[in-house]
Amino acid sequence: MAITLPLVLLTIDYLFDRKPFKGLLKEKIPFFILSSIFGLIAIYALNSGGVEAKGSAPYFQSAFLSPIYGITFYVTKIFMPVKLACFYPYFGKGYLLFSIFFIGFLSIALTLATIFFAKYRRKIIFSAALFLIPLLPVLKVVYLGNSIVCDRYAYISSIGIFYCLAQVLNWAYKRNAKHAFLVQTTLLIILVLITGILSGLTWKQCATWKDGVSLWSNVINNYPSLPTAYNQRSNAFIEKAEFDRALTDLNRTISLDPDYFARDDKVGRATYFIKLAKIYCGLNRYEEAIGLLRQQIKNDQQCRYKYYDYLAKVYALAGKREEAISVLKNAIDTDPQRKLEYYHSLGIIYQETGNYAEAINAYDIVIKINPDYPEAFYALGLIHQDMGKTDDAILFYNRAISSGSDNENTYNNLAAIYLFAQNYKETIILLKKAIELNPDSAAAYSNLGGAYCAIGKNKEAIRCLKRALKLNPSFASAHNNLGITYYSQKQYDLAIEHLDFALKLGFKVSPGFLKMVAPYRGHGEAKGAR
Repeated sequence: MAITLPLVLLTIDYLFDRKPFKGLLKEKIPFFILSSIFGLIAIYALNSGGVEAKGSAPYFQSAFLSPIYGITFYVTKIFMPVKLACFYPYFGKGYLLFSIFFIGFLSIALTLATIFFAKYRRKIIFSAALFLIPLLPVLKVVYLGNSIVCDRYAYISSIGIFYCLAQVLNWAYKRNAKHAFLVQTTLLIILVLITGILSGLTWKQCATWKDGVSLWSNVINNYPSLPTAYNQRSNAFIEKAEFDRALTDLNRTISLDPDYFARDDKVGRATYFIKLAKIYCGLNRYEEAIGLLRQQIKNDQQCRYKYYDYLAKVYALAGKREEAISVLKNAIDTDPQRKLEYYHSLGIIYQETGNYAEAINAYDIVIKINPDYPEAFYALGLIHQDMGKTDDAILFYNRAISSGSDNENTYNNLAAIYLFAQNYKETIILLKKAIELNPDSAAAYSNLGGAYCAIGKNKEAIRCLKRALKLNPSFASAHNNLGITYYSQKQYDLAIEHLDFALKLGFKVSPGFLKMVAPYRGHGEAKGAR
């Protein structure tokens, strides 16, 4: 909505009858400049992303009918906030016809209101303008993105409608009518009821944003024939490793719209087959995944690089690493334009098998092709760290960072080396960056807690370690570090509790430290960990 901010400010100036108009325009120049910048960024982002609406109407239809459709949708949802969702279907020609009549009626009503209520004309125009102006970028007068409508677009616009309603209610409340007390009491009761109902609906709607499954399940419950919702929920099920349910939703997507993945181009079709292969792997149906991908390599030359890369991953997941290596070598010969991606995948497989020499050779080729490829430098850092060559590992991790790595593990692994070397200042800086990149990194919080504990900042250490355990309650290392921190705080019961929990999880707690806490065991081992 930043794009329309200058116009919104001008409508406020209009409401308060600020003058002169030239002066108002002059003071808004910085806002118009910022608005233009944000607008260009939005257009560039959409164009570079290749956004194209599936089944979109011809431009003349969109430019004329989409605004009518959108305005009707937002007005009705503001007054009847039911069946709210993060994604809406196109409601069809019947709704569009209703929208045309509704906008016609609304236009006539506003025109008559400005004529017969001249005293309030400025407020009426202001309310209408404040509703309409923030919606201009999303009414499809100019095509920007593939969402027809979205709830968040109406947040600012709704102020215009509620301002108008507030003025009407204020007028009714202050009238010196014969039954003023009854009118005022009735208005207050209605207002309290509406506030209560809307608060309840808001609370209920918040629950739908718990995770991806609940979010898209809400869409499906409201609009059960929307293929996009099933496709997105299948993605959420994959993230939760519920592959059988993901397969059911993916099949439902295709049954609702057989051309859903193939409408735009072959890339969409490749997305479908790779996703299906991923689900097969999650269900341990590796042979089906392999057969599917090999068939697509024959059928789809344009996207075969995607299939080659994922086929190698499937072989690796199935424990057939020699076959995975063979697939990638064949891919390098048949599709040399994608050598960088293939050699990177080849390096990963060699690395996983412990063949570090071949892995290093593959990553060196990647770097020759692209000297600023952070993933290769990160992998080389990991290999040298595993080999105990920490000085070389530090160099490679720093090269990854200077090449623009946004992988929190790059910072976390480098921090672990500095932590072992007792360079706590650098450790803390790196771990804070890792957490900035991924606020849900339990490992980064655990290491940061260990660093704070080492320099005596126990409160900060406990806060970080508790955060790590909230993210991953079975993180044994964090339990161990928290036990050590509590011991230094002389909170022996809590120290024993977390150390015992770390032992149950298989962590090798220092025998010497266990001897130190042994005298404080007064009532046996704790059963859980807080």
